Amino acid sequence: MSNVLPFHKAKVRFYSKNILIFAKQTMFFTQTYCTMITILLIFMAFLALGGGIYLFAIEHERNAQINAKISDQEVMRIARENNGRVNVGLLAQKTMLDFTEAERKLYIMLSEGIFLHEYDENYQPVFVLTNPLPSRPLPPKALPARPSVVLPISDSEVIAMAVAHKGKLTTPLLCMKAKLQYDEAKTVLERLQQKGVFEVEVNEKGTIIYLLPDWDMME
Repeated sequence: MSNVLPFHKAKVRFYSKNILIFAKQTMFFTQTYCTMITILLIFMAFLALGGGIYLFAIEHERNAQINAKISDQEVMRIARENNGRVNVGLLAQKTMLDFTEAERKLYIMLSEGIFLHEYDENYQPVFVLTNPLPSRPLPPKALPARPSVVLPISDSEVIAMAVAHKGKLTTPLLCMKAKLQYDEAKTVLERLQQKGVFEVEVNEKGTIIYLLPDWDMME
């Protein structure tokens, strides 16, 4: 009996020592794991912050380039000429902006509270001025003087070309078929559209299409 008791005590000490060692090892690996996770999270946070700053800088630069091309007052003037409403296609048609730039410009002004966002009957976005009447008259748009140019194509030739293409013309198409400069073709189509000969629509790609009403009756 006297030999059994010391044996049990030694066994207890052995297991207690092993449990203590295991506990220390477990604590060490847990602390190491937590440290690695913390470092990884800090790295990911800095990475996300850096990416956000980079994207913000790019967006700011793009917005600054578009604002340099056309002012808010000019866009507001175009909207007021159209009963306080403007869409992307109209803005692109009236200015030197392309479809993407016109869309970005309108959404910049929307974020600044200058426009409200609505949809027309075709579910296309329309931007409506929050203040349709100016508090003071805006100066008229300063247009560069253009020399008088005699265009080498008549109205009847343009209309006949539209009939041949199912009542539709675009500036590049007229430019190619009539062998005109791009600006000349654009001027011809805009002049006929202002006379009511053509109607204008913008497709999903942002292309301005000049439509000839009742073209099938002219075939």
